[in-house]
Amino acid sequence: MTSKAPRSSQIDTARNTLCRSPFLSVKFFVFCHGLLQLSQLLVSGYLKSSISTIERRYGLSSQTSGLLASFNEVGNTLLIVFVSYLGSRVHRPRLIGCGALLVSLAGFLMALPHFITGPYKYDHSVASTFSNTTDLCQPRALGAWANLSDASCTPHASRENHEVLLVMFMAQALLGIGGVPIQPFGISYIDDFASERNSPLYLGILFSLTVIGPGVAFMLGSAMLQFYVDIDKVSTAEVQLTSKDPRWVGAWWLGFLVAASLVALCALPYFFFPREMPKEVARGKDRASKKREDMLSQLRPRSQHMESLSLLEFIRRFPVVLLRNLRHPTYLLVVLAQVNISAMVAGLATFMGKFLERQFSLTASLANMIIGAVNIPGAMVGIVVGGAILKRFQMSLRQCSALCVLGMLLCLLMAFPLLFLGCPTQKVAGVTHWDRSIHPEDKSFAVGIQFMLLRVLAWMPGPVLYGSAIDTSCMLWERRCERRAACRYYDNTLFRHRYLGLQFFFEVGAFLCFGAVYLILRKQEREASQEEETKAEPEKEKLAGNSTKSPESRV
Repeated sequence: MTSKAPRSSQIDTARNTLCRSPFLSVKFFVFCHGLLQLSQLLVSGYLKSSISTIERRYGLSSQTSGLLASFNEVGNTLLIVFVSYLGSRVHRPRLIGCGALLVSLAGFLMALPHFITGPYKYDHSVASTFSNTTDLCQPRALGAWANLSDASCTPHASRENHEVLLVMFMAQALLGIGGVPIQPFGISYIDDFASERNSPLYLGILFSLTVIGPGVAFMLGSAMLQFYVDIDKVSTAEVQLTSKDPRWVGAWWLGFLVAASLVALCALPYFFFPREMPKEVARGKDRASKKREDMLSQLRPRSQHMESLSLLEFIRRFPVVLLRNLRHPTYLLVVLAQVNISAMVAGLATFMGKFLERQFSLTASLANMIIGAVNIPGAMVGIVVGGAILKRFQMSLRQCSALCVLGMLLCLLMAFPLLFLGCPTQKVAGVTHWDRSIHPEDKSFAVGIQFMLLRVLAWMPGPVLYGSAIDTSCMLWERRCERRAACRYYDNTLFRHRYLGLQFFFEVGAFLCFGAVYLILRKQEREASQEEETKAEPEKEKLAGNSTKSPESRV
């Protein structure tokens, strides 16, 4: 008996030591995951902040740059089924760390073209053509425009452009693959080991960071694009351009190095988290928390059955669940509404900086600052206000759909006047003239299907569609090596109409889908209430019959 006491005390001491480890704390995991998500969004969002600069540097059309911006969704979409299958079968923190290292590598690869290509050579023959000077509208010989930048074409330059595109597309595909495990595995890990009371708080923190991340990316782009692109290759005295000159190219590659380094640092702690950690215990559990725990315990055998499926069985079952969910009109219409909104946001976010630069003659740095300081905080306010309204009024599904319809209607009313507000195209000689319905067991599948459809139907084609529309408004194309390169001058009116017209088109689509959801839910509520009234009529008649009887008969 006496020999067992010291041994038990040693075990207790070891347990206390382990419990004091930060890697056994859900709060520390949330802290690390918040930093990782923020740095990951810096890598993916920074490309959008510097897209117009990359176009100018390497002579890309908006269609090509839009395809580049959406190419990370390709690798992400291809692996989503396997991520849904793996679930908690793997060591999730380590897989998150490996994914983060791939994201970091993708960020460094995005910056690689700067180091494998020569210095930026801007066009000296049109020094005042695109600047805001009095020479802008002066007549010029057509020959000054006909072969813009074609003299600089060499076989090496042609091969260089192909290498740049190949590296960037590979980096974007790698970025999508590396980002696959980060958010879903992080959310499931937190939900498994956080207390029922704290889990919504932790997930809310993570989702708020996903909104802040793009804003930070645009602010980073605003800072980096103030430096000249070849700041590491030429001295400041050799640069004859200012940041206000449209031929100016900022140091777009610096931001990728910063963001990729942050991701690499944030990936390190994940290799020290255990596969499973002690469940967080919340003090003073309320009835709602206990009720939720009971419901989860009832659903747990079903989820364990799902985890026991083999990969082949899972792949066979996936199409069945997909078709079963797509047969629900409410779910399908909500997804289609989100497809319209996501396609609009993907395209707007990719080319918003370019739109501001061209329409209002802003520098790339100032355009990014406006987006990061105004647009993103506005989106955050909308999310917070929407959540507060839902919590305050405890809205039903039908009321939520009505709120969505109202929101889309306000967007349409606000967006329509923008089609007619903007700067006209300046006259340049030689250019402008010549003189909540789903089975409970399918919930995780439904969410996975939803994100898969959003990637395939919105996030991938959205930027390409916007880029193609922008290219149709180009009036003067730069040519490199007998191929069409970047656009040097746009018809501002066409640019505005086609850029904002797509926004209006997608908003109308979302409005119609949400409107149909509202009508379906209202019909379902009426049918449910009528069914309840029909069931209640026999009870009412029975009670009415009993009330007409005399007191003696009732006795």
